[in-house]
Amino acid sequence: MAAVSARRAWAVGNTLHGKTLIVRWNGTAWKRVRSPSPGVPDVLFGVAAASARSAWAVGSRNNAGSVVKTLILHWNGIAWKRVPSPSRSDRIGDVLTAVAAASARSAWAVGYTATSGGNSARILIVHWNGTAWKLS
Repeated sequence: MAAVSARRAWAVGNTLHGKTLIVRWNGTAWKRVRSPSPGVPDVLFGVAAASARSAWAVGSRNNAGSVVKTLILHWNGIAWKRVPSPSRSDRIGDVLTAVAAASARSAWAVGYTATSGGNSARILIVHWNGTAWKLS
């Protein structure tokens, strides 16, 4: 969950049908907000807000069959939009589990990447530089 004021907060997750789920607190009640869900299953694990017009949600998406790739959504003050997110091409599973936003031009997301066979995992760190997300 992330909050920028007593009347603006976000929480993320997924539905039972494998679609992204984002809800917004308006000071009175939680309301579901439309969110992109490019694959099934899609899962959001973390959310961070730099301001009322800039928030990030991170997780994973099913790219094709058993391949899992990173998923990053951005709130621009009007709508959530999917933004290109890096994944390691030599891995079978890239998942982002948390995000922190210092400003609209700087954010960090962390998670893990798994090798084929699932025998090992490594830390995955990506950075938003104001223009694009890059592997760090």
